[in-house]
Amino acid sequence: MEKSGEKYKGLCPFHQENTPSFYLDPNNGLYYCFGCQAGGDIIKFLMEIEGWSFLETMRYLGNEVGISFNQTNKTNYTEKEKLYSINDKVKNYYKRNLYSKKGEDGLAYLYSRGLTDKIIRRAELGYALVGWNNLLEYTNNKNINIDSFLKLGLIKHSSNSNYRQKYYDQFRNRIIFPIKDVLGRVIGFGGRTIGDDEPKYLNSAESMIYHKSYSLYGIYQARKNIKEEDYVILAEGYLDVLALWQEGFLNTIASLGTAFTKDQASTIKRYTSNMIVCYDGDSAGQNATQKAIDVMKEYDFNLKVAMIPEGLDPDDYIKKYDKNKFQVEVLEKAISATDFTVKRIAENYNLNNREDKIRFSSELVKFLANLENRLEQAGYLATYAEEYKLDRSALEYELSKLAWKNNKRQVKKEQKTSEIREIILTQEKKLLKLIIGSKKLVPCEIFILPKHQRLCELITLENWSDVDELIALARDDNLESMVANIVFHDSIEENETGLIRQLTMVSIERKINILRKKISEAVKVGDDPTSLLLQFKDLEQKRAQLHTNKDFS
Repeated sequence: MEKSGEKYKGLCPFHQENTPSFYLDPNNGLYYCFGCQAGGDIIKFLMEIEGWSFLETMRYLGNEVGISFNQTNKTNYTEKEKLYSINDKVKNYYKRNLYSKKGEDGLAYLYSRGLTDKIIRRAELGYALVGWNNLLEYTNNKNINIDSFLKLGLIKHSSNSNYRQKYYDQFRNRIIFPIKDVLGRVIGFGGRTIGDDEPKYLNSAESMIYHKSYSLYGIYQARKNIKEEDYVILAEGYLDVLALWQEGFLNTIASLGTAFTKDQASTIKRYTSNMIVCYDGDSAGQNATQKAIDVMKEYDFNLKVAMIPEGLDPDDYIKKYDKNKFQVEVLEKAISATDFTVKRIAENYNLNNREDKIRFSSELVKFLANLENRLEQAGYLATYAEEYKLDRSALEYELSKLAWKNNKRQVKKEQKTSEIREIILTQEKKLLKLIIGSKKLVPCEIFILPKHQRLCELITLENWSDVDELIALARDDNLESMVANIVFHDSIEENETGLIRQLTMVSIERKINILRKKISEAVKVGDDPTSLLLQFKDLEQKRAQLHTNKDFS
């Protein structure tokens, strides 16, 4: 690396590049790449390079400097750390249940699904006993604060005034699947009933440490294999993941049965750009696949879809056939996301009917016109014209007209939106850098980007004394790279008051536009818009006040 002012510059170890964009700041102990946006402190660096968990990294660093790193009961945990610790204890409690006399039914169920002890232990599966207060009794025996169990959704408050117990267990007579984050911390649990209880699957409630939209089942165990094989298999459920792990497909994870989100896509992107979506073969699974495809468009994945026969899921398929057939017939024959979408469009039409064929052609052209790459458009058009016996020249003519209109309109819209968003996000970063220095209390809701909003809360509401401590706080929310990015930005001339005024105005304008739409929708369906109108009036008054009063806050 070569010196660049007070920092050092070199080629990034996280992505291929010819021009150095990776910087080290020895004064703050931070790194940041302006090419791939990787950034953080030495702990984050080792975790990313080596694929270690947080605890593994801390033990390594401790050994390097001759310090023994052990977790003890004397540790002064933060609130989040307490919840992680409780979840870990509960995970071990459920694990012991599974191999106990009372857990025989749970273990028998897992054996009936073809799972071996090796995979059961790898996934750290457990069992919630039959009964309403088993976990409650465990809580009492361990002298654990019941409020923490309520926060984690492990127990619930009884609404039945005639019932003698005030609380009851959330999970009962269920196989328990611990859900871990990328650092290996237990953030929640999934439970599958082995009886007739509904719902069949039950997940932990949202908590301070568990957010469904961010979480992926199996990511901690699978992350090394995903990196090594440079592709990930995205399944739909816990048992699909375990069945594929058992057959050697250790790069499999699941999206917890929820709608696939941008945050999940962003997490996966840290490990690979290649994905095979392997959801169930039924209509619900195919609909979920299409939604996942739509979410992943902006992340530039090399995305394929495994075509599981209708009525089967990956777990069923691999049991009915074998892992070799799954490899050859499912994974190796996975089709592109574009082919999958067009196939679904074609299923809506009778292509032996002339009118249906015309309507299909029209919808096909509209879909292809939205592809950004013109070479892809041409290649797919030629393929589909032959496959579905369509007039290629007519398709090309209609596509050229529509693509020209769409591109012109989209370019203008994207340029304007991108320019405005970039200006706003730059101003947000400037304000964050200023308050890192001043710790001034600002209204965090004025930030548009949720991660900027969360970082603002950490800066202004948490106790920290230097950038290292802020990085440590940010680690729980995966915001280390963002802190590094902001710290590495050049010094700025704006003052906090001016930036707060600008961002407050933007925030008010966004809220006004959202309310306009809500009021319009309420009127259309005949709902009373009074409360919305009052909110609208209040925002307009604040906007007027901001224009006229320099001391507005």
